[in-house]
Amino acid sequence: MRDVRGLFTHLFTAVLLAWIAAAPLTVHAWGAEGHRIVCTIAEDRLDDRGRSFLASVMAESAELDGEINSKWAASFAEACVWADDAKFDGYRGSYEQHFVNVPKAADSLQVSRDCPALNCLLTAIQRNLTHLSVEPSGRRERARRVAALRFLGHLVGDMHQPLHVSHAEDWGGNRIRVKFFGKDSNLHRIWDVDPPKRMGLSHRNPPGPRDVAMSGVLTWADQSLALARHSAYRVGDREIGIGDAVGKTYQRQIEPIIEQRLVEAGFRLAWLINQAAAGQPVRFLKAAND
Repeated sequence: MRDVRGLFTHLFTAVLLAWIAAAPLTVHAWGAEGHRIVCTIAEDRLDDRGRSFLASVMAESAELDGEINSKWAASFAEACVWADDAKFDGYRGSYEQHFVNVPKAADSLQVSRDCPALNCLLTAIQRNLTHLSVEPSGRRERARRVAALRFLGHLVGDMHQPLHVSHAEDWGGNRIRVKFFGKDSNLHRIWDVDPPKRMGLSHRNPPGPRDVAMSGVLTWADQSLALARHSAYRVGDREIGIGDAVGKTYQRQIEPIIEQRLVEAGFRLAWLINQAAAGQPVRFLKAAND
């Protein structure tokens, strides 16, 4: 019996280790501080109506959290980190809403192909923007609107991280294991694990203003896909492969992109909140894209 138990334990351990090795790393896009930066920039860019709207929704946080002094209600910057915890807790069905994967051979993103279950980053932003724009009629709707604000703030940040709109075959760079400054990592992790900290950025010291085109949500996703292909998956003219070592050259290449995308995410999030506050939610999933 002991031999059987020992064999079972050995097999279980081997299977568990293999599963861990194969599973994608699940960390905050931009790091928690990156999401705080995006939402701090957005809050600073709100118009008067948008600022009042944000304050009224944040004031209803207890409807979702069940307590008045929730850490997520402390500020909009903190609220924007919530979604990465929620996907492992009360909102397990939201995991796939943090990214959209596109075949490497595809020329562009296509909703019907890349989001067939209508549960991806694109549709999640649209869904939460719609919930946020509806005047609540009761406690359930108020709680849903609080969640929608938090999801929207977080997911707009995710959309601007290029490897959250990238190749299906390598799970957005998770399966491309590399050495980064001599340490084991993968491409996705390099962008996700607190790049603002490496760059000396924080929500108390966010990047400065610059020109940002609003365009539309599908355009923002297409921009991330292009940046992933031209910059995240490459060092200069060379495609990064499994086992490659990357360091200073790659870091210098991606830092201006990271800073630009954080600012763009903040400006564009402010625009979406202002639109919702004005009763004008942005529609962007069109039949022509199917």
